[in-house]
Amino acid sequence: MDAKSVPEPSINLGILALGAFGAVGVLKRQQKRLALVSAGRVVDAQLSHNNS
Repeated sequence: MDAKSVPEPSINLGILALGAFGAVGVLKRQQKRLALVSAGRVVDAQLSHNNS
């Protein structure tokens, strides 16, 4: 029986996957930060409206 060789995955594919995971992480952090900033603005607006 002939042993068939299985090609190893390219290192470029691994680097690409790590870059994609990193980019997703950065985008999620930015989205969360923007949500907190806009929520804070809503609270500030409500407080200033109630104090008027």
